[in-house]
Amino acid sequence: MKILKSKKKTTLLIALCLTMLFALSTSAFAFDTPEMECMPRPEPPKFRHCMPDRPYCVYFQDLDDVEEFGECRWFNQDFGWQHNVPFYYLPMLHIVSAKLRIKAFDVDADYLSDPEMDEVFADGVSLGYLEGKGSEWSTTEFDVPVELIANDGLLDVWLDIDSSNDSGYQEWCVEVGASELEVICQCGHFRWRRIIICD
Repeated sequence: MKILKSKKKTTLLIALCLTMLFALSTSAFAFDTPEMECMPRPEPPKFRHCMPDRPYCVYFQDLDDVEEFGECRWFNQDFGWQHNVPFYYLPMLHIVSAKLRIKAFDVDADYLSDPEMDEVFADGVSLGYLEGKGSEWSTTEFDVPVELIANDGLLDVWLDIDSSNDSGYQEWCVEVGASELEVICQCGHFRWRRIIICD
């Protein structure tokens, strides 16, 4: 008799619990549930090329819409422009190396007696001179010190046109068509490497 009574009590308790759960669930649906406001997930930077066999990615920024691009400028018309690297502060993307490529027209650097010397600066540091020939397009590549970008993600480029000109007369002019910054970074975090987007 005691065993039967304990079984009945257990059955009643189970039934009571099920009834209470059903009542709670139906009452929850009787009210409007508040909408959850979620913060938008930040998008990772887009890379043009990824290296699946190694944890490296290459980021490019091409500029061809600078106001001074597309016109032949003289020694007294020096100008500059700015590149930016949006992910410079992320610890999981370590910048390994950087290159700057400048496409220019009519760089008379091959002139024997008095060659054209167009000096390129990045954040005040001299990278070298444009290379090329008269009436031809050429692309000059410079190695950029990584610390110039790692500090603030910005690279201020300055072009000192015909920098050796001390006559005060217009001798050489140069036209810049485009500027490209290439940054190679190491993806130090495995989860970040999995969500990187390649164009």
